[in-house]
Amino acid sequence: QLKMIWTFQENDSVNTNEVNLAGFKQTGNFHKDVEAICKLMSIQVHPALRPVLWEVEKPEFNLEEEDAKEPEVKPVTVVKFERHRIDKNTMKAFFHLIPQSVVRTVKFSNNGITPSQFDKILEHLYQTPALSTVFFDWNPLYKE
Repeated sequence: QLKMIWTFQENDSVNTNEVNLAGFKQTGNFHKDVEAICKLMSIQVHPALRPVLWEVEKPEFNLEEEDAKEPEVKPVTVVKFERHRIDKNTMKAFFHLIPQSVVRTVKFSNNGITPSQFDKILEHLYQTPALSTVFFDWNPLYKE
């Protein structure tokens, strides 16, 4: 079971060089795939990659009718990294998943990115032709 609390320092310090991601099979459910790849890499799930609770929980009304049905999983087409730094292992997991996903838009806002992180993100973005829109806003550049 993964810890529920993500920290930049803890995730960034995990050595994932020996983890073989080539054999990782995606299910098509973005949040389940994120959880599985993070477990494989022994890292915690970044807050930006967790499901939004109000999209997952069932409504309070008509519970008898809804009990027999699985909640509909909406495809994730937009991922927003907002107000949290982004560790190298989260980026590794994320950029491994998005080529086979339906994510088309990524937003980076107020993440405190270092110049080398920015270069790495751009390098991965250029290698991901399925993305159609990328936003960078309010990102102070931190020193290395």
